[in-house]
Amino acid sequence: MNYGFFHEKNREYVITRPDTPAPWANYLGSPEYGAIISNNGGGFSFVKSGANGRISRYQFNQDDKPGRYVYLRDEDDNDYWSASWQPVGKPLGAGFDQYQSQCCHGTAYTTIKAQYKGISSELLYYVPLNKTHEVWHLKVKNTDDKPRNISAYGYVEFTNESNYEQDLINLQYTLFITKTYFKDNKILQVINENCEKDDTGSNNRERFFGLAGAKVSSYNGDKSSFIGSYRDYSNPIAVERGRCDNVLNYNSNSCGALHTTMSLQAGEEKELTFLLGRKNDKESAEIINQYNDLSRVETELSELKKYWHEKLDNFQVNTPDENFNAMVNTWNAYQCFITFIWSRAASFIYCGLRNGYGYRDTVQDIQGIIHLDPAMAKDKIIFMLSAQVDNGGGLPLVKFDHNAGQEDTPDDPSYVQATGHPAYRADDALWLFPTIYKYISETGDKSFLDELIPFANKDEGTVYEHLKRAINFSMERLGAHKMPAGLHADWNDCLRLGKKGESTFVALQLYYAMSVIREIAEGKKDKEYIDYIDKVQAELKDSINDNCFEGDRFIRGFKEDGQVIGSKKDPEASMWLNPQSWAIISGLANKEQSEVILES
Repeated sequence: MNYGFFHEKNREYVITRPDTPAPWANYLGSPEYGAIISNNGGGFSFVKSGANGRISRYQFNQDDKPGRYVYLRDEDDNDYWSASWQPVGKPLGAGFDQYQSQCCHGTAYTTIKAQYKGISSELLYYVPLNKTHEVWHLKVKNTDDKPRNISAYGYVEFTNESNYEQDLINLQYTLFITKTYFKDNKILQVINENCEKDDTGSNNRERFFGLAGAKVSSYNGDKSSFIGSYRDYSNPIAVERGRCDNVLNYNSNSCGALHTTMSLQAGEEKELTFLLGRKNDKESAEIINQYNDLSRVETELSELKKYWHEKLDNFQVNTPDENFNAMVNTWNAYQCFITFIWSRAASFIYCGLRNGYGYRDTVQDIQGIIHLDPAMAKDKIIFMLSAQVDNGGGLPLVKFDHNAGQEDTPDDPSYVQATGHPAYRADDALWLFPTIYKYISETGDKSFLDELIPFANKDEGTVYEHLKRAINFSMERLGAHKMPAGLHADWNDCLRLGKKGESTFVALQLYYAMSVIREIAEGKKDKEYIDYIDKVQAELKDSINDNCFEGDRFIRGFKEDGQVIGSKKDPEASMWLNPQSWAIISGLANKEQSEVILES
């Protein structure tokens, strides 16, 4: 079944039918303001953190609702639909009274086009470059041969609390801390209104949903008043009756709902813009005023495309396979950037409870964009080095508001309580070696090794010193077979070998890391360290070969009680991928071993 295609010239994925097997999502924004949007307008928005900066709600593992909705209503026959197929969900088809839809996911923007009963609409979503608000730009055109009177309703369901978990669970608190106002073409939601305020009179917990380019005819700031009792997003009472009742929220569930009307002659098109963000009254009024100039949207979209396309243009291939070209030139690269930026902090299957960057995840993610934007990669490498503890291990979770030199560590109960991560992981800091090696190989920037960077908790050192301490961290935590201990986990979080168990995979990572740092030490003429690495690497190689190679495979490791994991004698799970691939990647496996494990 065909749901769409890659439009390589526009660098868009075009979804030609909206009833996809699952929500197909795009990411909008930057690390400062993020938004996830599906091909039917579902998704949510957040400031910096999907855990502690949530602005709008989303129900996970359901039907991709709610989201960024715009409802359209014919004032002559009272029929209504949505500018994205969902949430109203009109019957699909090519007839006059059937719904047609097309979604284009581009580089940090999404456009949804629809046609229903002689009215076409185009809804563009994006977050402007270097801004912390989002834009929903709507075009409505009368393709009929007679005048039409149309109403448009923009709708967003605010969270009552920026903390995602508190918003959904701690209802005895969150249902009693919010209030909404209507002022100057916007709904303003205020949370903990009486909390300490700054010199401007703001507590910096306000959100707004505004309308530019048209006058608000009616509004709601209360979800129940807009949706109605025993109804849902597919049939809100306000849209059905043709007007919001201007009821605002006071200690219940907030929303932003703005209604406007338009008269369209045959062939006429009108435009307007809904705006959303975490801004106070004055800031939001200034933003809304800016978008009364409709040309601003075109300019910002052009800037956004230029920004992303220039990054992607840094590496292009041309092969006989157009699909391969599309993947390499646009979509794999774009996906690497998105993963680099968000590091799995929020998605439709990762609800956003993790308030920070996973250490190993982020250091790995950097590798995907080094060749496309080495400067951006370097900044993140420095950030992650500053999240390395002075003992050489990495902080399992690096908070979004990380404060280098001042952080608690997994050795501190306060860190465990704040992050939920009780101990170091065996592999975290070892990912620095392939990432830094690839950065220097790509740029030739060997001076980077001499840059001073603080550790997470105390002290500072050059990049070279950071790498040495990562080696020491593993060498000081060896198990019975003189291989790195499993600690809380290695790369496979579900495989718990135990604190004193041993991981073949991490041993091979360490072997690789020793090869990298030996090459660096040679460049620095650090003979004493070269001699040390030569000695311990040879010992590690012997330990791995003697204890882990079974003739046609490397085992996965040892549990604390000595039980072997991943032996060919095991009735199941007898061969694990990571030890085989990393035996080759690390250079430990000789030619004969490499061939036999690949054949196995």
